[in-house]
Amino acid sequence: MDKLNGDGIGVSLFHALWSKTGTDAKPSLFRIPDTVIFQLGQPSHWYFTGIDGIILRKRKQNLTVERIEKELAKQECPAESNVIAYFIETTTNEKVRLSSIEYFDSKSLHDFLCANRKERSGILQRFIEPKGSKNSMMCAIWTPQMFLLERRVNKHKLHDDRFGLFERAVTFDGPEIYSASTPVRGRVLSRKIQGICEGIVNHVAQVSEHESRITRLVVNFKLDTSDRVCVLWSSSIRLDSSIETAFPLKNDPVNLESVVRIPAGTKMALTPNRQMLPESTSKQVEKTVFSPCLSC
Repeated sequence: MDKLNGDGIGVSLFHALWSKTGTDAKPSLFRIPDTVIFQLGQPSHWYFTGIDGIILRKRKQNLTVERIEKELAKQECPAESNVIAYFIETTTNEKVRLSSIEYFDSKSLHDFLCANRKERSGILQRFIEPKGSKNSMMCAIWTPQMFLLERRVNKHKLHDDRFGLFERAVTFDGPEIYSASTPVRGRVLSRKIQGICEGIVNHVAQVSEHESRITRLVVNFKLDTSDRVCVLWSSSIRLDSSIETAFPLKNDPVNLESVVRIPAGTKMALTPNRQMLPESTSKQVEKTVFSPCLSC
């Protein structure tokens, strides 16, 4: 599992979370959304959480575009928005892994699966409806001696379709002007997520027969409408470099910056789309202003 080590959205963690150490699979303390791994435009693996809380993987014969679209279009609960999924594409530029995120409604997901996925690699993941009317995400930084948890909440309501998908959905992955850092009140949730991080570390060690021991971890979480903790992805992992591996391991600090960003050139409005406003209101709104993406 040397591929776990490094920065960027890697697929190895999903495989490690799915791997079992024995014949008896136990429910996880967390859930993962439906996550389809794409390699050069082709779906290769599909991980999800079963109704019993066990992390599972679809059979190869189920990895069809039709099944993927049909499943992701299903809503587990009454949706606040038309955001149903996102694709995080990973590219390598001068040995640096870059990741960009693209949000989908039902139409754009269909277009992506039918035409726009060619030669692209990354993860297609179900959008988890958040608890509350605004999208939010938490980022945890874990080491054996330290644990930090930050939450960002989008400033727009998910059902406010006067704004585009990006404006309503971005948190850590977009310009800071569209979201706000909010405290995680109390210690119950913080302790629970810290326990999940430690559970991930112990699980990876067990399934790798202690050949891969995580010493530092940056992972993104989300609470769904039922207050269940969902693991979305990890952006930076460091393994114990004292263990002999086939390739030298990076021993530098974890990357605390968000490695997932909106695509370069994406235009995001600072004011509501006038065409979606009532006529009486639109007269009071100034011309739509676009903000350059601060991360590009």
